[in-house]
Amino acid sequence: MNTKLLYVLVSDESDIYLEQASVSMFSARLHNPQIHITLLMDDLTDKNLIGQRRELLKPVSEKIVISLDAKYTNKERSRILKTGARLYVHGDFLFIDCDTIVAAPLDDIDTNPIDLGAVMDCHTTLTHNPYRNMIFRHAQSINNVLCENEPYFNSGIILVRDIEANHIFYERWQTNWKKGLAGGVSMDQPSFSQTNKELNYPIQEISGIWNCQIRHGMKYWNIAKIIHYLCTNGSSGENALYFWMQKCVYQQIKKSGISDDLIPKIQYPFEQLCSCVNVENAQSLPFHSTSCYKTSFFLYKEHPYLFHLESVILKIMKKVARYAKV
Repeated sequence: MNTKLLYVLVSDESDIYLEQASVSMFSARLHNPQIHITLLMDDLTDKNLIGQRRELLKPVSEKIVISLDAKYTNKERSRILKTGARLYVHGDFLFIDCDTIVAAPLDDIDTNPIDLGAVMDCHTTLTHNPYRNMIFRHAQSINNVLCENEPYFNSGIILVRDIEANHIFYERWQTNWKKGLAGGVSMDQPSFSQTNKELNYPIQEISGIWNCQIRHGMKYWNIAKIIHYLCTNGSSGENALYFWMQKCVYQQIKKSGISDDLIPKIQYPFEQLCSCVNVENAQSLPFHSTSCYKTSFFLYKEHPYLFHLESVILKIMKKVARYAKV
């Protein structure tokens, strides 16, 4: 495989990003023994990689350290490296977020004819995207006018050839991200979309198997090459949808590394869903991103008496709505 696998890491002892990255890199090496793994990090992260933390980097082939202004937070430092990756790394690469599991050989990415590729966010159009309202709100904040029919890509896995056009794309992406940050938008995906539009849509769609977003990619589940479990979304405790979404697992790795009992869970990633999974379609899924759902679920878990009261009120409202309709 000639295409590098690229990770960006900004981490310290207080988070689990290093541990997530180590699991993803371990899975990549397991299924692709000859793969070249490049780790792009900032200078502060490099300084704290001592002892057990350094041991977690064994799968890495190449380390690139970039010095950044100390004024930036860890989140901002991570975004600076991600949006500037093409400027720091030589050769073709497949960028991959840390909250991923590589589930299969990746070598056929070398023959993919696309120069700049990504998977649709949530594997669907903006019209059916469950985070549609948030996406449009962020776009408005950075003066990016989105249309319902234009492509909106997930920036968690990106195929990037080493060509001049992609250097231009990344320079613009980083500039747009910094402008967005000044306006209160720290996420990199809104500026990813903005840059795509400004440069006349150079991003082409690649198959969902390269970025199977676990909550929305069931269509690709049994054929996925990379599982993107999106650890920041949904429950991450013992009731997590996916084994690798549990933060306690990474706390264990922080203490003792990737132990023998975890290796089968990396080796057989499709078997790590929780025992009871509910599959929903595009019609009902957007409701899960509303404040109504989030509030109700919070009351259901934390305040059952208030949830019961809410249920009574909603039943009354339903009867009134039916009566009014008649």
